Amino acid sequence: MKRVAMGSLGGGGAALGGLPGPWPSETLGEHVQVSFLLQYFGGRTRTRRHAQLAARFIRQIRTSAEAQQVSHELLVNVDTPEVREGDGPTITPAVGTSGFVALSPNLGEVRAYNSLARMARGRYLVILQDDMALMEDAGGWLHRSFGLFRSQSQYAKRPLGMLGFAEGVCCVHCPTKEHPNEISQPRCKERETGMPAEAVACATMGPLMIERSLFLRLAGFNETLSRRGTPSTLLDCELSARVWLAGYSVMITRTLVTPSKAQAHVAWTAPGIVHDDSRRCAWIKSTFYSMEIASSLLAVVRLTNTRQLDCEGAKSKFPCPAPIACGSPCIACTRASNLPHAGLASAILRNQSMQLEGTEDLEMRVGVSFLMQYWAGGETEHDSRLATACTALETLQRAARAVTVLSPSHTTLATVYLGHPLVATTIEKEVTLPRPPVLAQVRPSDSIALLRAAGPNGTVLRSPNVHELRAYNRLSLLARGEHLVFLQDDDRPPPIAAGVSWLSLPLALLRTHELVGSVSIKGGLFFVAEYDEHVVGVQRIDDLPSWYPRCRDRPTGARVEAARCADVGPLFVRRAQFLRIGGFNESGVPQGWPGSVRVDCEMQARMALDLSVAPVALGLPRKQRWRYSTTHVAWQHPSMEKGHKWRMADYYKRFETPLSATRLHIETVARSANQVFECPIADIMKKPATRLDCCVAPVPGTCMEPLNVNL
Repeated sequence: MKRVAMGSLGGGGAALGGLPGPWPSETLGEHVQVSFLLQYFGGRTRTRRHAQLAARFIRQIRTSAEAQQVSHELLVNVDTPEVREGDGPTITPAVGTSGFVALSPNLGEVRAYNSLARMARGRYLVILQDDMALMEDAGGWLHRSFGLFRSQSQYAKRPLGMLGFAEGVCCVHCPTKEHPNEISQPRCKERETGMPAEAVACATMGPLMIERSLFLRLAGFNETLSRRGTPSTLLDCELSARVWLAGYSVMITRTLVTPSKAQAHVAWTAPGIVHDDSRRCAWIKSTFYSMEIASSLLAVVRLTNTRQLDCEGAKSKFPCPAPIACGSPCIACTRASNLPHAGLASAILRNQSMQLEGTEDLEMRVGVSFLMQYWAGGETEHDSRLATACTALETLQRAARAVTVLSPSHTTLATVYLGHPLVATTIEKEVTLPRPPVLAQVRPSDSIALLRAAGPNGTVLRSPNVHELRAYNRLSLLARGEHLVFLQDDDRPPPIAAGVSWLSLPLALLRTHELVGSVSIKGGLFFVAEYDEHVVGVQRIDDLPSWYPRCRDRPTGARVEAARCADVGPLFVRRAQFLRIGGFNESGVPQGWPGSVRVDCEMQARMALDLSVAPVALGLPRKQRWRYSTTHVAWQHPSMEKGHKWRMADYYKRFETPLSATRLHIETVARSANQVFECPIADIMKKPATRLDCCVAPVPGTCMEPLNVNL
């Protein structure tokens, strides 16, 4: 079908745009059962009291999950055109050490929920609003809900896709404030669990529970029906319809929350909301509630109630209303034998699902996302480090704009994301996992300063001592850039007057050469493990007599060389490929510990093995190079030395054991990448730079024979 034009409300997009599926589990450090997602709007019309009530609700949710011994995380987006300094400090302590608080300027609820869902790690998502309060008799609600999902998945023909804890709607009417046949409480019971439930065409917001994998497969909430920064009424009914069309059911159960004493839900106070809502409603009715589609949708709803739930007595206790304009009520008014054929109704819904257009807001896409891990704790020169990070962010924005002007077809304005640890230190002994962290006071003004430096597309993510591997992985899922640039907070870009080739050249290499998987402007390595440099030669390509790498890229004229590993700081990758291999490898690295070799070399080895793409070192003129600290802050971490030794041994065993299949493949991939460059192969064959110089040409006597390593 052709989408009804929404004018300024958005356009089409790829069906799965921006919402990657679950990562390979072997690269992740932790999983949880539930991720709670909350969008907090702190606009000027809202008082400090509202932030306090939202914080109370967050604590209620956290306490409830802890009492039920359900592993969980809380992900909160603090969203406003001008983030107030008082909102973050009020919300963040309520989230505690099991969650993240994102400060983002004016996203709007649909884009905020989608962003939080991408970086979530729970099997289930519970989507919350900020003006709620948990009911006192809600105990055990999570385990009851898990049981309902399991039972419906095991025994039902149409598995449960989404569960609502508020009203249900059997038909969407315009204006949306008028919902005929609205159901305030479920009238049926689930046969296996005895839990009150009822299938409905739409489960309304507050809260909603859905498996994360299904939410991502459906591309989340529809971003094309609202502008950035504006509310999106009917986001729940639109998603509910797509859940039904995908072959799953939507049900409601007992009410879980009540409205808090805060101001009424902010969506209905937004300027122009009535006009925008009427246009959304018209589109949803034409898409999901036309005569043919509505009859099939509501037939499947009634069949689900009849066949998968026990609704005996429901019609007598709650008389079945007369049919309304767009179809019959949710519970059948006739015997099951008189209902429409289930197969025909499902086929019509599947066909409609295949004709739906994309739900991503294409205007949210950018050419490059800069990801910075900012370590806020344990520093004696805190103000200096903050100033360095802010200056770097401001320079990145100017550089991105300069590249846009020079080559508008290559990149758009940059989106900048920051990791801002909330925890300073971790108390540790000689154990595998760290003991509970000790919280440090992070000044609220730091987050605001970083957010302002990041610009209108920036986000600051306050996190509980996750450190670089987990921080970068979470940020990469928040990002919407075609390319990711991993930054360290104590590295400083050159002034704009020196040029922006450090940004334009890596992007050009990634767009031009398929065999290039990542680009470093810091340098490349002949080897990773701790070989004796007096025996095998220098480790770094940039330690050769000439700074530049030895090859040349003809299209750009850049000095380049594919190597075994290329250093982070900054490091450029294609976002799609980074997500495809599962991001940085967190496994075996306790939360809060630095990543060392896992931040670059280990990831690049997996890229070579899985995708056959190589890391490339890029050489730059001296005035265009970045400036680096003598010792990166990660190396000051008390667990760095111990962890680094283990990670190096792990890397050597998996990827650098002489003559192993993995090592040979990594070297072959690097040589293949160097073949697209102009390299002095004859010179290197005659006189290799080191005894491990084999990534440009297969020089006899280099990597082709075993060498000792000190581990």
